[in-house]
Amino acid sequence: MDSDMNVLPQNTVLGAMQMEEVFIHFDFPRLFLCRNKVGQRYLGLSVEDGDNELEFVFVAVSPWRLNALIRQDLDLQSAITHAEEGVVLRVGRSIYRDSSSVDIINVSQVPDDWLPDNDVYLETEGTLEDFEDLSDVDSASAGSNREIVNLGFDLADRRDHEIPARVLSSLLGTFQELIDAIGQSCKGEATLRGAIPGEILRQTRLNVAGSFKSSFGVQIRAQNLSDIFGETLLRDALGELANLLGTEADEDRISNKLHQLRGRVASKYKNLLQELGSSSAGVHVRWRSPSPDSHADITLTRETINAALKIVNMIDLQMAEEVEVPGTLYGLNVRTGVFELWSLDEKEKYTGKLADEVPDRVSHATLQERYVATVRKFLEVQSASGEEKEKWVLVDLKAVAE
Repeated sequence: MDSDMNVLPQNTVLGAMQMEEVFIHFDFPRLFLCRNKVGQRYLGLSVEDGDNELEFVFVAVSPWRLNALIRQDLDLQSAITHAEEGVVLRVGRSIYRDSSSVDIINVSQVPDDWLPDNDVYLETEGTLEDFEDLSDVDSASAGSNREIVNLGFDLADRRDHEIPARVLSSLLGTFQELIDAIGQSCKGEATLRGAIPGEILRQTRLNVAGSFKSSFGVQIRAQNLSDIFGETLLRDALGELANLLGTEADEDRISNKLHQLRGRVASKYKNLLQELGSSSAGVHVRWRSPSPDSHADITLTRETINAALKIVNMIDLQMAEEVEVPGTLYGLNVRTGVFELWSLDEKEKYTGKLADEVPDRVSHATLQERYVATVRKFLEVQSASGEEKEKWVLVDLKAVAE
């Protein structure tokens, strides 16, 4: 067999083809990248050596898919079984005549013996990466086989498509923390405090892929492919996030969703709304998944964000843990709405705010007297440091019976 034989199809619907790079050559190109005149690239793989004809599988690849293969984010078997268009081409190339044939095959009908072994990756020293239009979230998700979220920030009074670094850092940090909290809730392990298990954080991790022009846009992607082909926690968390954001500023819907998710979701959602509010930014959230039924397009205006924040502030307090504490009242100011209480053994101090409905009920209280205080404990996350601080809200005071 002539090792210089042109294995590319001739005179077919694919048009004139040219070889771009050969990755494996044995007698003739076995694994290669080629393209036609309009720029469509195909990954070609030799699958059968017949007496009269060679057979290849051709898989159309977008810049996103090609980059995923080059970076070894995607193995060769998955590139075929999860082809972006859902089909591959069976290309027959005559050995002795200058003729070719092309047939379309659904990926579900590709014979197993045509597939590379699992976890076999493209080996190349080249840098074939093309510019990726990160604003095209649909192509990015299909091409990379990852969960993709595009966040477009509508920044007030900015026309330069730039965003302060501290603002972006805080926004992305609070967004990731919210996804982590929702992921913990989806696993049925919601907690108010403490570290979220590392295995959950691994599955909900998002990476920044780059920015694009919106007012300012940034694309974030699933950390790795295990979230796509095995574990689906990130997909579940993003679905619940879409449901939460979709409540906009409807009090009943926000309340129902936050009470359903429980744990620290309410406080993390409040943090995100606070960051958006302080930056005076609206946000457009576009989520795409390799699962065609999983996607969302949601816009929160600055007005909606501020209205939702008022609702979440109230709900976050309602969901806080409530405890009764016997102690001595050392400070109470109904006008400013603050209190100070020490436990009876003088080892624990409780300070904080009065609940909205409390002032009239506690105005009779006497300092340095003993009471059983009903207080709500919740966590407040400092946006700059990420430190969690316990906060207390006084709900009721009852005199200790003599």
